[in-house]
Amino acid sequence: MNAEMSDNLGKKISVIITSYNAENYVDKCLESLKNQRNADISNFEIVFVDDGSSDSTYRKAYEFISEHKIKNAILVKQKNMGSIRARINGVQKANGEFITFVDVDDFVASDYISKILFAIQTNADIYFLNNKINKKRDNKFDIEKNFLIDGYIEKDEAYKLVLTGKAGAVWDKVYKRELFINNIDDFYIDIFWGEDVFINSKFLVYAKKISVRNIDVYFHYIDSPVSNSITNSNPQKKIQDIDNLYKAEKELFEETMFNQKVFSEFCEVYLVNIAKIVGAMVDSRIKKSDIKKMLCSRSILKYEIDNIRSAKKSNKFYILLLKKQRFGLLAILNKVRNFLK
Repeated sequence: MNAEMSDNLGKKISVIITSYNAENYVDKCLESLKNQRNADISNFEIVFVDDGSSDSTYRKAYEFISEHKIKNAILVKQKNMGSIRARINGVQKANGEFITFVDVDDFVASDYISKILFAIQTNADIYFLNNKINKKRDNKFDIEKNFLIDGYIEKDEAYKLVLTGKAGAVWDKVYKRELFINNIDDFYIDIFWGEDVFINSKFLVYAKKISVRNIDVYFHYIDSPVSNSITNSNPQKKIQDIDNLYKAEKELFEETMFNQKVFSEFCEVYLVNIAKIVGAMVDSRIKKSDIKKMLCSRSILKYEIDNIRSAKKSNKFYILLLKKQRFGLLAILNKVRNFLK
């Protein structure tokens, strides 16, 4: 079911919002896009994709767009197929030359569109942008990426930013839509946790010109209730997603031969994530025998855990405890690190 509010052909930017059971966040997100300064609606469109929500997310989006007479909007309702398919569906519905993504539980600055329009004048294939983050759901936001410098970067550097999580999200990027459309079948994978890393690493295969623009016009909430409700409720699925992401990235590495060190750093990051998840599973009273059974079939553990030579002591300790199956100590290490934060 689609509700197209206008003819959006010829737009420069399509802003794709994907949502699932996020009724409490719809208005704030759409309000931030409605109130754009120095940006004519002829230059951008909003594509709102509801991924089969069971609450009133779709209705609230429809009512907001109708009440405020937002003419540059496309509203899409699909059956629940996961966020990657919702994003790709949004790409296919979009009309813009460039696309960017917004999570429904985040919001953007009032000069978001005007600054992106200025940034993309260089006509790169993908733009890495800065953003602001909030960890406590208060009113304080801090710039996340103090290391970004305006200019162009090589593909290996881009892969490193994506695969190590320094800039792995899709909501801090602007993409040339044509490269998505021409290779659309390559972007499907059945994961939730790590999906952004997968999308970005696949897109980089086709990108030739990669730009960095140090503008922070996106406001992101860390560990929001919307994302946590999916990942934290099923740690086994989270580990399975990491393993599926690993297998996809290993295949990509073998095809493209991006920097070996970058791939090793990617493996290190995600092995540490698995170790932290296992520690949390112990705290949740999941049996050690069940954890062992779940881990024994994971390819990233089978092929990479003996190859990592981390220079960071905490990562080295996490990986060692995971390898030795000292799951109780992983739980303790989690608590110590959380306390020190």
